[in-house]
Amino acid sequence: DKGQTVLISRTQQSNFPWLGANIVLSGTQWTHPWWARPYVTITVGTSDSEATLGIIGVDTDSTPGATIAGATEGLIFKQLAEAVLHYYDEVASQSDGLIVLAHQGTSDYGVYDGLQTVAQDLVDAGKPVDLIIGGHQHEPLQSPVWVGDTAIIEAGSYGHWLGRADVTLDPAAQELTLDHYELITITTAITPDQEIADRVAYWADLVAPLVQQKVGSTYIELTRAGVDEWNLGNMVADGMRWKADLLDDGQLNGTVEVALTNTGGLREDITIPPAATLPYTITWGDTFNVMPFGNTLYLIDLTGAQLQALLEQQAASPGSMMQISGAAFSYYNDCSCGSPAVWGAYGVRVQGQPLEYGGTYRVVTNNFSAGGGILAEGADRLDTYYDMQEGVNEYIANISPIDHGDIPMGRMTKLDAPQPSLVSSYILVLDADDDGVAESSEVLTYTIVLSNTGDYPAGILLTDTLPSSLTYLDGSLQVDFPGANFVADMAGGVLAAHTDGYLQPPPGGGLPLDQEARITFAVEVGAPAPCGEFLLNTIDLRDQFAAYSIAPSVIELPPGHCVFLPVVLR
Repeated sequence: DKGQTVLISRTQQSNFPWLGANIVLSGTQWTHPWWARPYVTITVGTSDSEATLGIIGVDTDSTPGATIAGATEGLIFKQLAEAVLHYYDEVASQSDGLIVLAHQGTSDYGVYDGLQTVAQDLVDAGKPVDLIIGGHQHEPLQSPVWVGDTAIIEAGSYGHWLGRADVTLDPAAQELTLDHYELITITTAITPDQEIADRVAYWADLVAPLVQQKVGSTYIELTRAGVDEWNLGNMVADGMRWKADLLDDGQLNGTVEVALTNTGGLREDITIPPAATLPYTITWGDTFNVMPFGNTLYLIDLTGAQLQALLEQQAASPGSMMQISGAAFSYYNDCSCGSPAVWGAYGVRVQGQPLEYGGTYRVVTNNFSAGGGILAEGADRLDTYYDMQEGVNEYIANISPIDHGDIPMGRMTKLDAPQPSLVSSYILVLDADDDGVAESSEVLTYTIVLSNTGDYPAGILLTDTLPSSLTYLDGSLQVDFPGANFVADMAGGVLAAHTDGYLQPPPGGGLPLDQEARITFAVEVGAPAPCGEFLLNTIDLRDQFAAYSIAPSVIELPPGHCVFLPVVLR
């Protein structure tokens, strides 16, 4: 977060190498910044029994999105397994055993592979490693996590534990064996260094008057308890929106409609000691522990479509979803369903009203989050330079003493398993003489048949962007649908067909049960590509919960040519 200049300075102050096999310079394949080495080899053992250990180091490929905007400019973070495989043979040829040192946790999150997936990818490639030492997700692993013969270990966070692994290297077999692993809890029974203790006390005394300053009071604990929605996160987001609304035009009038803040920026809970008198006093030090980064309140305009897309991204990463104020939504996430994983945000409401895709919403976030992803695309941007912690402090003072009613919950509702169940098929009619051969300038007609076999009406959104070899024919679109709220058009080479409010269809507004919808359109074949360059015409279809897929078909063309014309529901 301090930028590459500070990072480079830290590497120069170190007496050990910094590893980053997956960190490369933009525009290159495997050229690393000069301060990061992909691997090291070290000699271990005794003089009469030496061996060489190879260590490949990789950093989480989520770094560009997890750090402040611009900090990783000029760098590319490749996938971890790709980097290990790239250097595997090179390191193996120089060493008697190989381990991976990774700033990454065991579990997948969002689109990023955890170490269990990385280890399995290496096994599948026939290039397993014996030991992976992980981090990032702060997991105090009491015993190794095994993927085949690969052991994954991690020693928690904040220096609370020391991980010890005893291993044996067999140069003859070029194998490393984990003989013993333990996680040692670091106790407080340590005699402090007096010089350091005196320095800490000096600074603690200086800041004590500020740290102990009263901000407000509470009858309830403000914590990060819960998978996605936290009462602490809701309170912070409410405070951000309240203060930003005042800063936006000098009045508390609702001009700032939504607040969003990243969960990683909320570092501690505000708990109440068992013997404390209620309401419990919240101090400046308490809120600083929650928000220690000195972030500022940052105003952005987002369209409704951008806000929907942002919440869709949040639904893809349960457990790390942004805390929200001024809006509410439902979400579905099934990352255990195989490939692809299914997720989505549904029924988004802002200030109690349905989200308008074409509308514009004034949003406040923090300056860290404002520079990344969809938030970086927002318009009318303004860094207020007002300290986020101080704004929340003022809000706490305004609503103290805090009780349950001061922090409405239910802003994120996780949906159960999808209720609709779409079944799809299609009919493909070739040219008029029905000779089974589609040649240039001939017409192919699709009829997509949809039916709902679930127990809930299904909202529908269907899009089709044709490959360059096919062209929609004007006037060729027909819709036979049991509901009156279904519209379809072709514009700019894209077919779009949907029910009104497909993400949250109105009562009776989706595809009813036991009903069938037919969408028919015609395309003209241009100059098909050779068979070695199959063209994929992918038609996307989804309901408000899930996605489906069926196998594509191949249409035969004159000798030496062919084109894929599938319906893929995903």
